[in-house]
Formats: sequence, structure tokens, C-alpha cells
Amino acid sequence: MLVRVLSISLVINALGKIHMSVLVRNLQFKKLFKVSTPSIVVSGAIGITMALSGYGVWALVGQLLSLAVLSTCLLWLNCEAEWQPRLEFSRQSLAKLTGFGLSMMAAVFLNRGYHELYGLVIGRVFSVSQLAFYNRARWFQRPPTMVLTNILTRVLFPVLSMIQDDNQRICRSLRRGMGPLCFVVFPGMTFLIVAAHPIVEFVLTEKWMPAADYLLFFPVIGMLYPLSAINLTVLRSKGKGLLILKLGVFHSVFALIVLLFTFPYGVLAIVIGQVGCVIVGYLANIIFTQLIIGYRVKTQLADIAPYLMVTATSGAIALLPKLLLAGQSATLLLFTQLAVFTTFYLAISHVLRLDGYLEVRQTMLGLTRKLSGVSRHHPSPKS
Repeated sequence: MLVRVLSISLVINALGKIHMSVLVRNLQFKKLFKVSTPSIVVSGAIGITMALSGYGVWALVGQLLSLAVLSTCLLWLNCEAEWQPRLEFSRQSLAKLTGFGLSMMAAVFLNRGYHELYGLVIGRVFSVSQLAFYNRARWFQRPPTMVLTNILTRVLFPVLSMIQDDNQRICRSLRRGMGPLCFVVFPGMTFLIVAAHPIVEFVLTEKWMPAADYLLFFPVIGMLYPLSAINLTVLRSKGKGLLILKLGVFHSVFALIVLLFTFPYGVLAIVIGQVGCVIVGYLANIIFTQLIIGYRVKTQLADIAPYLMVTATSGAIALLPKLLLAGQSATLLLFTQLAVFTTFYLAISHVLRLDGYLEVRQTMLGLTRKLSGVSRHHPSPKS
């Protein structure tokens, strides 16, 4: 019954997908913010109210359905100036978009399927506790990476689509976005590796410590996932839906073969095999990016190499407190490692004048000046 009621949200969300795509294409992110913020706040309040009223799991259903209804209604209201549906049918548009749309849909299903296959196999072959440790370790890496990747690809896709016939501009745009992305993602994922055990003990308590062994490997996926995503975004902006589907089939088949070879050796072997699949998938993606727009594999790897070296060096230095504070509390060790890692990472980035560091710093300074300007124009009332 829960699934039947929740499935209604699929239909409701579908009614607003085109409106959302139009706003994204036109870079109307302020309007998207106006849609998402009240929808999340109101639906969250509805879910909490239902939970406090004793509706149990139906509170989650109410929250999700209200979120779908509110966001769809607000999308229709905010997209009225850009686009409204009409009772017209275009065979030409259908023929043009069907192939690309079906290819992208199949690629998404394949991607989601082979990612969820790992949890299915672990839960089926191994114990429930092993699956819990696996999911908890993945939880540290997955949400921040997914959020950042979704934001980046949502902004990058319409920009690249506007210049899809100019490969040189696409290369410049991609390389310009690569630096800030690596500067933000690489240190976060590297620190998860360096401080895996104190992080798990601090956040989840000591009984979850087996998850730390898996957390030593999942951040590698977190580093490569957004890089793979922006390469696929280039292919999407060029209308290469069939090529993306072929890459998805390759990734899925390769992952299945690796899984069949690794699962007899335990969950840790499965995780290591998963990391290997992501590495191979990333290399396949950048090879086709080179073929389509001329962004050479060597050039892309050279662009990310400085950030990888800086984070690796900072991570190695941040391992020293682990030796000096052996036997101390996880909290002390965690925050000491964080301070050491952050200090050396920013210091080395500043000395080397990394492009990503300079761009992020300039952006932060601009936001600070803007906020300070708003404060000066709107002073707080005197008491």
C-alpha cells in the first residue's frame, strides 16, 4: 500500500519536469530556489506534524507527496513567463528527441541498477550487519558528492549546450570548472581516508568501527564520480545519448564481471573491486571526451594532478597526529587531524597558486564583500 501511494508522486513530479528543465536551461536558479525552499520547508512541517500526531511511516509518505505537489505547483507558477504547455503535437520534435531521451533514460537505469546491485549482493550473500557497515561507510562519501555533482552538472549542461558547436570553448569551460571542483572535492575525500577511524568512532560510536575499513576506499569513488559526471555532461550537451548508453552498458557489464570475481573474497574485496570499476569508467569517459571535443586524456590528467599531489601531501602530514596521539580520544585525534590537514592544504595551495584555490578564494571574497555591503545598507536598529 505504501508503494502504491508513493507512486503517485512519480506522476505529480513528471508534470513539473519540463518546467524545471526550462528554468535550468535559462539559468533561472533564483526561481528554482524560490521553488525548492518553500516546498522543502512546508512539506517538512507536514511530515513532522503527521509524525507527532501518530501517523508513523505514513508521515514520510505525506512529506514526499506534499513535496511533489508543492514543488510542481510552484514550478508552474514560476515558469509561466518562460513556457506553458499547449495542446500541440510535433512529429518532428518527437522524432528528434525520442532517440536521445530513450538512450538517456536507459543509461540512468543502468547506472542506478549496477550501483544498487552491490548492496543487494552483500545483503543476500553476507550478513545484515555487513550490509549496514557497507551502507554507513558509503553514506559518508555519497551525499556530499552527489549534491555537489548535481549542482555542477545542472549549471554546466545549459552553458555547454549553448556553445555545443564550439569545441575550443567547451574545452576552456571544462578546464576552468575542473580546478575549483578538484580543489573542493579532493581534500574532503582525502580527509575521509586519513581520518576514517576517528570519524566513524566520533559520528557513529565504536560499535560501527568495521565501517571504517570500507571508508578507506569509498572516498576514491567520491573523487572520481564528479569528474566522470562532468565528462558525461559534455557528451550530453553534444547530443551523444547513444554513446552515453553504450558507456553505461560497458560500465555495467564490467562491474558485474568484477563483482562475480570479488564477492567470494568478502565485502572488502567487493568495495575494492567497485573502486577499480569507477577508475576504469572514468578513464573510458575521458577517452571519449578527447574523441568528441579534443580535450586530451593527458591534458585532463595533468589538470587534476596538482590537486591530487597537494591533497596527498597534506593527508600524509595529517597522519602524524595519529602517531603522536595514540591512545587518546577519537574527538581529540579527529579535530587535531582536521586542523593539521586544513592548515597545510591551504598553505601549500597558496604557495603553489593553484588555479582552483585562486578562483574559490576570489569567489569567497566577492561573496564576503557583497554580504558586507548588504549589512552597511541595512544597519541593525539601535537599541
